[in-house]
Amino acid sequence: MLRLSSVVAVGVLALTGGVAAPAAAAPGAVAARLAVGDDTQPVRIVIAVDESGSLAPADVLREREAATIIALGELSPKSSITIFGFGSSTGGGRAVDARQCMLKPDAPAADRDAMAACIREQINRRTEAEGHDTDFVAALSQGITLLKGFTDDAPRVLLLMTDGKLNVANDSAYGSDADSRRRAAEALLTDEVLPSALANKIQIWPLGFGTDIDADMLKSFAAGGAKASCAGVARPDPVFTPVPDKAALVQAMLDVSATARCAVAEPGVNGELPAGGEVDLTVEIPLIATDGSISVVKGDPSVKVTYFDPQDKQVKDGDNVDRSSFTLSGHSGAIESMRIRNPRPGRWRVHLAGSASVAKQVVSASVLWQGVLKSVIYPDPPSPAAGSRFSVKMRPQTREDVEITNASALAGLTFEAHLKGGGVDQTIQLHDDGQEPDRQAGDAYYGGSFALPANASGTLTLAGIAKGPGVATDRHEISIEIATGPPVIRATVVVDSTTVYPGESVTGKVLLANDGAAAPIRLELASLKQSGSATLTPAGTTAAPGSSEIAFTVAVGKDAELGPLGGAIQVIGADGKPIQAEPLAVIVVAVPTFWDRWWWAIVAVAALVLLALAWLGIKLIMARRERGVGGLVLKLYENGHERKPTIAPGPAQAQAEEFEFDIRVPDDGGVPSLQTVSPGTNRYRLRRAGAGKVALRVPTEETLTFPLGQQTGLPHVTGLWLLVEDVGRGSDDETTVPPPPPSGSVDLDL
Repeated sequence: MLRLSSVVAVGVLALTGGVAAPAAAAPGAVAARLAVGDDTQPVRIVIAVDESGSLAPADVLREREAATIIALGELSPKSSITIFGFGSSTGGGRAVDARQCMLKPDAPAADRDAMAACIREQINRRTEAEGHDTDFVAALSQGITLLKGFTDDAPRVLLLMTDGKLNVANDSAYGSDADSRRRAAEALLTDEVLPSALANKIQIWPLGFGTDIDADMLKSFAAGGAKASCAGVARPDPVFTPVPDKAALVQAMLDVSATARCAVAEPGVNGELPAGGEVDLTVEIPLIATDGSISVVKGDPSVKVTYFDPQDKQVKDGDNVDRSSFTLSGHSGAIESMRIRNPRPGRWRVHLAGSASVAKQVVSASVLWQGVLKSVIYPDPPSPAAGSRFSVKMRPQTREDVEITNASALAGLTFEAHLKGGGVDQTIQLHDDGQEPDRQAGDAYYGGSFALPANASGTLTLAGIAKGPGVATDRHEISIEIATGPPVIRATVVVDSTTVYPGESVTGKVLLANDGAAAPIRLELASLKQSGSATLTPAGTTAAPGSSEIAFTVAVGKDAELGPLGGAIQVIGADGKPIQAEPLAVIVVAVPTFWDRWWWAIVAVAALVLLALAWLGIKLIMARRERGVGGLVLKLYENGHERKPTIAPGPAQAQAEEFEFDIRVPDDGGVPSLQTVSPGTNRYRLRRAGAGKVALRVPTEETLTFPLGQQTGLPHVTGLWLLVEDVGRGSDDETTVPPPPPSGSVDLDL
């Protein structure tokens, strides 16, 4: 029987930061169990890249880009990544490349850049003399051997980039002819290689490149390895993923990487970079993300990429800003990645700028993220009695002890509490639905209750657990002691406000029920996000018999960080054991500016001023209209006969307060007539006089005041009468031709 060891020769050189080293030593050996703790869980990744002749040069180039995306976009600095090319041992070549690209845990940024350069240099399509057939037995065996060298519990992932075309027809190590060689290689894969991957908990993720892919072969590889596991959250098992073209490359790589390492890959964003121009791409990082990487495919290595956080502040490689740290790698290549620890949530802007020599091209940006949540849990009461029901409350926190107060940011996650010990082993779901024991729906506090059996005793362990896509939990545990009887003193803590300014205070009260004698108690603040950011008074007091109420004050320091205070208010009994612990659901908010405090008053006053100005403007317009001569029509009568023409102020004169005209009386006894004149001629000047009247200034400087619609005799001009109507205002006055006016019918102002 053909054995695996007879056809697979393992012996490679590891290229770490561009320095060759013998591969006899395992890539890493960590015997202790890796706890999630405050860091994103690392992964152990090996990428085997097919360099055989069945792939076109463009296909191998895409494989190289895919390996770079995964290597540079990995979230945990403690992950290890090894990349090697493979083909066959025919033609004098080696089935597995003698040199490999390796990134060790905690590698500096320079090593990530060296990794990208190593991939560009080492992964190339083989010639026939280099062994351009495809030996999956050798490739998978090499990957399994490398991953077996790790003894920690980090996920082990083997990515196989290939067209799936097994070809050992020319390799005599597998048999005497092509058919027997293929059967032997297939048997080794089925009987030894894949079972070894399964036994060593190695996931195999085949990625299909090229135009003629053997999907069945690659699906069998995916099914033969270990299954995916993400802290109890259902995740897709390894599958064959085709990569049909360059457009699908980035998202496919990030999706596979995210699924394999229990992270989330947000949909990528594409944009067109004009020739010698600029373009902005926008990507989203959610609130619960504690680690993220923005991968940018820029095509031309000379394209400059600039990153801006959700506050539109530029961030750079090596920056440490507001608890966030930034590491850039691959900036000298066609693909680069900005890894962010504790990223600011929201919309990030990626700005790409090309030089004049850069041709128009499609660029893209994608986000891979994972969240490490602390599930701090509080029992009520802290020491429940056997046979009783007690409730628990939990609010998730980031690894920086920042409470997540936005319930929408936790959508899609589930929360549990696990109680174990003393004859108890229970798990319950926690809910934020406002149903008892949860006090308020949508406040990001999750509640539930346990029913203790009557035989519960001793000390129990209570743990809060968060589950969901992209989330890892530190499984925060506390110990609770089963009380031997009902509590003598019971306490309820009530805080009067949920927000406070730095340097100010919030008040509250403790409602006590004491079934025994008066006893001393203490009030304490525990587990504040920022130590010393708040103080509580009074620290000591007495629980009187029966029902009583103790007022307290929480004073927040002037230098307190904005955001949730975190922690809890504890009521401690005389024996030093907690009677009650209530989460301190208070958020420190920025002191409002003058505008923040008084905007409503400013807006109201401004509105009143605008209304007053508008009213005044309308009044002025109306007053001007009242005084304007627009709409007046003048008619001249001689001995009861109208003499044409009729005249009126033109549009340009409508708003004027005076209308000047003249009366032409021919010397030869001809027909008199009205005529308009230019302003300033000081002939007849007509204006409104209010109350349906007009005033006429005659050349002799006398002023006549008379009603609209009434013929009025003109002084010093015998037989001429003037009629003024207001047609623009709809005068209802009837025009008549009266007899010569009696004496005194005209007001004459001298």
